[in-house]
Amino acid sequence: MPKRRIKKSFTGGELDPLMGARLDFTKYKNGSKKLYNMVALASGSATRRPGSKFIYDLTAGPHPPNTTLNVGQLMIPVVISATVSALLVMYTAADGKVYVAAFVNDAVHYSVISDATTGIDPDNFTYYNIDYAQYGYLVYIAQPNQAPFYIHGAADATSWTPHLIAFEDQPVEWGHNNWPETVTFHQQRSVWGCNQSWPQRIWASQTQFPHKMGDVTAGTVAADSGYSFNLESNNWDKIVWMKSDMALNVGTLGHEWVVTGLGGSGPISPAVDALGTSSSIQTSIGSKDLKPVSISGALNFVGKYGSNIYEFQYQFSYDKYMASDKSILAGHLTKTDKIRAWTYQRTPNGILWSATHNGNLLGCTTIPEHKVTAWHHHHVGDSCIDVCAVPSDLKKQDLLYMIVLREVDGVDHTMVERLSSIWTDPQEPQPWEPDPTAYSIDYYVDSYKYFGSPGQTVTGLEHLAGREVAIWADGATHLPQTVTGSGEVTLNYDGYEHVVIGLPFISEARPYLQDVESDAGSAFGQMQRVTALDIDFYKTIGGEIGVSYQEEDGTETEVVEDLQFRTNASSMSTTIPRYTGIYHTSFLEGSDRKTEYFIRQRHPQPMTIRGIVDTVEVE
Repeated sequence: MPKRRIKKSFTGGELDPLMGARLDFTKYKNGSKKLYNMVALASGSATRRPGSKFIYDLTAGPHPPNTTLNVGQLMIPVVISATVSALLVMYTAADGKVYVAAFVNDAVHYSVISDATTGIDPDNFTYYNIDYAQYGYLVYIAQPNQAPFYIHGAADATSWTPHLIAFEDQPVEWGHNNWPETVTFHQQRSVWGCNQSWPQRIWASQTQFPHKMGDVTAGTVAADSGYSFNLESNNWDKIVWMKSDMALNVGTLGHEWVVTGLGGSGPISPAVDALGTSSSIQTSIGSKDLKPVSISGALNFVGKYGSNIYEFQYQFSYDKYMASDKSILAGHLTKTDKIRAWTYQRTPNGILWSATHNGNLLGCTTIPEHKVTAWHHHHVGDSCIDVCAVPSDLKKQDLLYMIVLREVDGVDHTMVERLSSIWTDPQEPQPWEPDPTAYSIDYYVDSYKYFGSPGQTVTGLEHLAGREVAIWADGATHLPQTVTGSGEVTLNYDGYEHVVIGLPFISEARPYLQDVESDAGSAFGQMQRVTALDIDFYKTIGGEIGVSYQEEDGTETEVVEDLQFRTNASSMSTTIPRYTGIYHTSFLEGSDRKTEYFIRQRHPQPMTIRGIVDTVEVE
């Protein structure tokens, strides 16, 4: 007798394949075997990841990155005022100089950081062990082989001027190639940590004077004087990050610490140092040298091997901070592909994004107060090497920027791209995009550009030269085209009003299925087949659904059916309307001991799944 099962939510995210038999586990019923280029929303729906918008090609710009040294780059989010924010990309160019490319409202502005007048040596820059902290209009930079400096931003964030810091009472432990490697601000002091000779030492400035270190050996000690102290542990324990909160949280290669004033409360002061700083080990996991992020009052950090993300939070029952592994149920995503960069896009959907060493993009929808931790994995067509979320008053949300290495005519180009907005309603107007009022525009291709009434020949696609692209034109899917060496494609019609062109990608959701009770008990392992699906779509166009079966020789067979949203009453001269409602389809063949089905989207069109009911027969 057929049984019907319902899947109400995708908030379990993509789960490790080793959990394939954990039908008893709470997250299993809301989990998925695969969420690829799909985003699990806190509402429970799974929606297609929007495409990335091409912003700028650094390689084709006036100061191309130095690819010979391969020293990397640094992405810094800055907020200058309630209405002004920017993405800063600091990198070493082919001409040997260090530049800051400031992106304000997606427009680029260059500032040179190293030249004969600044005293900043570009040969000392290696961006894999560099740290930063913002203090008003200033962004402080720390790295081991370069004396500390800051860059001063203009009021509109378009220009940045470098300044070496002239410290008063500079610590005697600092010097050539022995500079502090981490920096933060805590209790109105600049706080510096770790150099080559003193990997476990912390130095802090005087209160309200970030450049006056006030070495306690130089004179009378006051409560607002500078201070320094060591984090004493039983092994070599290099400091890799510091984060200001109610206390000064510190991550080292072996432990996670909390530093407070004497007695566990109050401000840290030199008097505390003289009597013994209240610094205590809370957990012994060990951290990677990536800046931690705060999410809903908890500190999140990456473990020292780059394969786990931990939530560091005070637990009253233990009277100490504890760390829980929020990636433990999706360990397959980082088991061999480690995290190299990460950022938290708080608004609109609370997603923790990570770039991996293999160039993939991982997302984790993280809203602790609603008990949502849902992983999903993505690929943007080439190699994503860095991510950074920047708040935007203009767009009323945090914007996810990425640095992507894309091949152009056989050469890797360093491109800055921005993920388009994730809306549960694909038709929601997007007022910051070009001319959205006349037509609902979809952006489901990567490295895309938008063109309004471009005619039959579209130019300006040099960043995609030689690539086959997908084309969205006035709501319909255009046949794919190959971009010429001069950056052109030819459309099949010269009257399109809205055209979006970029690299195609596939999105797929493959949910885990609940157990089916049979007369003998559990149907787990019995021959069964899915005979029908009822999918609750939300404003979706196109796609395909299918079922996978395991053959006796171990190969996998798929039975696939295209989603048909155009009816006999639909006019062929109009675009297909977005579909909201229950879509029913039947499958008439194939049995297996563990059937599974999938829902895919190959076209540059939206797809959101609110829930699924399947009908299964057990033999």
